[in-house]
Amino acid sequence: MRILIAQEDELSRNLLRTTLGYWGNEVVVTSDGTQAWDELGKPGGPRLAILEKKLAGMEGMEICRNVRAHPGENYIYLFLATAQGHAQEITEGMQAGADDFLTKPIN
Repeated sequence: MRILIAQEDELSRNLLRTTLGYWGNEVVVTSDGTQAWDELGKPGGPRLAILEKKLAGMEGMEICRNVRAHPGENYIYLFLATAQGHAQEITEGMQAGADDFLTKPIN
């Protein structure tokens, strides 16, 4: 499966890339929300995205809203990751179109 990781933190990016790659996935990595949005819009783009809530260029929730507003041929599963994980953030993320929410650090 092709998976997008959009995390500003280099340690989080590397941990996720290594783990998901070890499981046989093709991993695309960005540190910027605008780059993440571009990757998701490419033909044959990632089918799953792990997006940090706070990203430069375009935040994770904005990416979720854009993906859901412009559905493509294939459904893209969206996971938002944040350090806080407060109930209000989770609710906002789900309303933005996220499929699930991950609390950092991601184990």
